[in-house]
Amino acid sequence: MDVSKNGCKTSDYAAIGMALVAPKGRFLNVNPFLSRIVGYSEQELLATTFQRITHPDDLQHNLECVQRLLAGSVRFYELERRYLHKAASDWREVPPRSFRSLWRTLDPF
Repeated sequence: MDVSKNGCKTSDYAAIGMALVAPKGRFLNVNPFLSRIVGYSEQELLATTFQRITHPDDLQHNLECVQRLLAGSVRFYELERRYLHKAASDWREVPPRSFRSLWRTLDPF
């Protein structure tokens, strides 16, 4: 996530859910809006993976997109996602404009 000269993460002020995710799915960094969407604190999200909170019907397609991203066949992807809210009583649909997909970097994490 972008860090300004004074050390503030610009993603902290974004009106969209954002996360930096390792290739295996572990959250490395999340912004407050994503935490609010899914009902988990930043610390709780950093202790888990996107797979654990992704709707089971969406997971396989999401993992296929990640594999294409990591293989270099695409630079990014967007898709609608459903995440399990911490209350576990409902699935939250997250439209692609609210949660941007992974971007491939050269860093292996």
